[in-house]
Amino acid sequence: MENGGRQIVSLGGGSDTRPFSLLQRPEFADHIVIHELDFQVSTARKVSTIKANKDLCHVIPVETTDEAEIHTKNYHLHAKDLRELNASSPLLPGMDASLPTLVLSECCLCYLEPGESDGVMEWLVKNFRNGLGMILYEPIGGNDQFGVVMKENLAMRGISLPTLNKYPTLLSQTNRLQAWGFNGFSRAADMDYIHNNWLDDDDKHRIDNLEFLDEREELDLLLKHYCVAWAVTSNTPFHEAWLSFKSNS
Repeated sequence: MENGGRQIVSLGGGSDTRPFSLLQRPEFADHIVIHELDFQVSTARKVSTIKANKDLCHVIPVETTDEAEIHTKNYHLHAKDLRELNASSPLLPGMDASLPTLVLSECCLCYLEPGESDGVMEWLVKNFRNGLGMILYEPIGGNDQFGVVMKENLAMRGISLPTLNKYPTLLSQTNRLQAWGFNGFSRAADMDYIHNNWLDDDDKHRIDNLEFLDEREELDLLLKHYCVAWAVTSNTPFHEAWLSFKSNS
């Protein structure tokens, strides 16, 4: 990994299938290390799935008898409760603090209490000092009528999103990233803005054909209640490239 290596840390990535497609492409497999962290019940299911599929084993050669973790040259699956991580926690097996690192959280940190998610990010920012980028996908708008109904529906299913109340706006999300130590810049855009400004007409048409809604306004309202926030530390190699992404934060 000395020649332009990169590292991806995916929080709550136990069901993510992207490593399979990335690691079968030489231009990625030769230059990245992927770490996925999730509860043991999720990682054990993934280990079992990979072991049972010869094509997946070819992409991620499993050379361990561990039923819940995988550790290879460029892929590591960690059975880890994120709530246990804080600034004093050591790096997990296979993590390289010297590599520029991209952190992904797709509707993951929103399930933690704000103090617990702070602990996770303090752990990351403290350890990865040679460039750190963050992409955060979370629900927002919990204080309006749609958001209140959304929270009530989730509560009926026993689901709580603690950060939805504390970080309900794009500005609060970018401020949150800055407070974590992303001192390069932070941006955020709701999914409605991303749909209208990032996608070309072909993608918009494809999505319209997938979403069988009586009213387009229903989709627009839903998209306004999810956002992507991204931020970097000042020494991140992809700093300039990420500045080009348009936002409405």
